[in-house]
Amino acid sequence: MAWWRSVNGTTLMQGDLIPNCRIPVFLEDPSPLDEEEPQSVSVVEARLIIVSQSCDLAKGKSFVALCPISTLAEFEEINVEFRQKKRWENI
Repeated sequence: MAWWRSVNGTTLMQGDLIPNCRIPVFLEDPSPLDEEEPQSVSVVEARLIIVSQSCDLAKGKSFVALCPISTLAEFEEINVEFRQKKRWENI
């Protein structure tokens, strides 16, 4: 059973999954910002979910809040205590 369904179009909504979102990562401290000086940036890809409210997105807000998501296996790899079934039952 899938928790997400694929959608087409350009309208973003709360709960939309962005599986290969490209995120810029500044390699140097960009402050103070000098518009004449080039900045070093790398790009990483991440699975993100939109947590901004759909009504705010519909109003054309330029800020979109995103949150990284992980599979249970990825989460348990980082949080070893959750490998025990009893730990999940306590949530």
